[in-house]
Amino acid sequence: MGTPMLDQFLASIAALVSNRQGDHLQDYLQVVPEHMRDGYRHMALELQKSYPKGPGDDSLLKRCEALVPKNPDGTTWHAFPIFIRSYLAYLRDGNVSNPLEAYKSLSGLLNQCLQALGDSQMGAIVLRTVVYLSQIVAGLAMTLEKNIQLLAQLRLDRPQDAFERTSLVEDAANVVREGFIKCLVDRGGTTGPSGKPQGKRAGIYLMANHCLRLLHRCGKLRSADTIFKSISAQSPPLEHYPAAHRVTYLYYLGRYLFANNSFYLANKALHEAYNQCHVQCLKQRRLILIYLISSNIIMGRFPSLQLLQKPEAQGLYDIFYPVCRIIQSGDYLALRDHFATGSSAGQWFLRKGLMYQMRNRCEVLVWRSLIRKVFIFGGFHGDPSAQRAPPPMLHLSKVETAVRLLQSRHKEHFTKELFSKGDANVITIRLPEDSDYDGIAGLVSKASDPEVDDYLITSGYYDENGAWVENPSGQLIEGPEYEQYTDSLDYLYRGTLGLPTQDTHSSKLLQEIESIVSSLIKQNLLGGYLTHNPARFVIPGAKHVGVLAKGFPNVWQTISGQQQSYGDEVPAWIVTRQALPTQPAFQGTGGGRVINLKGAKAVGS
Repeated sequence: MGTPMLDQFLASIAALVSNRQGDHLQDYLQVVPEHMRDGYRHMALELQKSYPKGPGDDSLLKRCEALVPKNPDGTTWHAFPIFIRSYLAYLRDGNVSNPLEAYKSLSGLLNQCLQALGDSQMGAIVLRTVVYLSQIVAGLAMTLEKNIQLLAQLRLDRPQDAFERTSLVEDAANVVREGFIKCLVDRGGTTGPSGKPQGKRAGIYLMANHCLRLLHRCGKLRSADTIFKSISAQSPPLEHYPAAHRVTYLYYLGRYLFANNSFYLANKALHEAYNQCHVQCLKQRRLILIYLISSNIIMGRFPSLQLLQKPEAQGLYDIFYPVCRIIQSGDYLALRDHFATGSSAGQWFLRKGLMYQMRNRCEVLVWRSLIRKVFIFGGFHGDPSAQRAPPPMLHLSKVETAVRLLQSRHKEHFTKELFSKGDANVITIRLPEDSDYDGIAGLVSKASDPEVDDYLITSGYYDENGAWVENPSGQLIEGPEYEQYTDSLDYLYRGTLGLPTQDTHSSKLLQEIESIVSSLIKQNLLGGYLTHNPARFVIPGAKHVGVLAKGFPNVWQTISGQQQSYGDEVPAWIVTRQALPTQPAFQGTGGGRVINLKGAKAVGS
């Protein structure tokens, strides 16, 4: 019996290989039933009759071997006929109605295609096919992840150690990563006009983007550092690739840097992605804009109304404007309410992977705003007319009063027990109750509690003869070090186990405010120094630049200036301009570096 459909199919494949038309090859190798025309079903019937499973596989492979001509040196593309034979076997035997069976068959087909991609001379022909198949396999993996029964059945077929078990989407990402490496290390591709890479190296960012997309889907984007290290070391400049590749890559690079708290570098990558994204791609521009605005807010720069009125920013005003208003207000408890996991805003930021960065980083800015407001209304601004006068300062007891006012407005943040006792030392940062940390911050700190045991004031000790001696009163144990350290130990443990405190006028809240101010000074978000007794924030040298400009420097300029001092180049963003000697995040080795020879002298001069 003849096989007209199979003959026509193989002739078309041979022509595509001969002409190196890899983009059209992908159109022929369809695997989704909805995309297959009637010819594929007729060809499947021909294969079942003329090349049945088992006995017909060798004959089918011989027919596929004729698709690839031999090279002048006598070698041939061995992996490609095996891949085509696997594809025809998939048409003949594949049970596409069962997601589990389809996933197994297509995973094997993808691995065969990756083997064909590895050929140094002809592998680039199947590049688009690798991307197409990996997308289908990833979609099936996500479907199986939602079906517990099918997933359990697959786990039984592929037993893994519990500590090494990965999701199916992550497995798909690892397969795509192999294709990315094959493209990256290819040295057979020629260089086109203006240095544009060709061959498999033309697919570096196509494969990288697909792998990054899968890692994002399975929540493992932070583990993409190997991709960025490899690109940083060996990739051609990004600008030689199509705009779609550039925008997608810069978006995921920005997301990765944002997740690793490199907000300044993330802002640069996302800003470039937004600028290069086509104005009609509203969905993509909106997605980039969400993370671009977030990184700017964290660094102290709020979005303008003009930006929030753009078509791609529809609805973002209601998301980000309340956050900006809370930061300006200085109400740290309102910020915690806004980003609570039970709130609608908290859920939105959580789904976008933004909540923890926004909540934690924005609280720093809120405290700065609160201290600034208190200073404006209640601080000493200095006497500009006096020749010698005290510098501007703010007594932190006034900040304490402002915090207590905020706490009175947000009583739901504190337990009824604390307020029923009239506790005047409600701390701003409450720690959860944990038996491993009893006694910290005054949560459970009773010397009479038999479970409270201390490393220095213990419930007992061994004497010089090795006998256990009880210490029910919790006294310091005498020994060679006792007299030397009695005073310092008494100071360290004063107030922890009920011992008297000398600084009775200093509340826990005031002490914590001192720590916050000290941290803001360390971060250069406050310009001045701190005195302890009495607790004051002092702003020296404000006469020439102004007290607010000196004591409360611009947040954006401060943070961006600090980041620029560590290096302004975004790691893994390869450009043609002369690069700096170091790239902050990735210290990969290998080629791809540009050496700055500006000012170098000629040999022998």
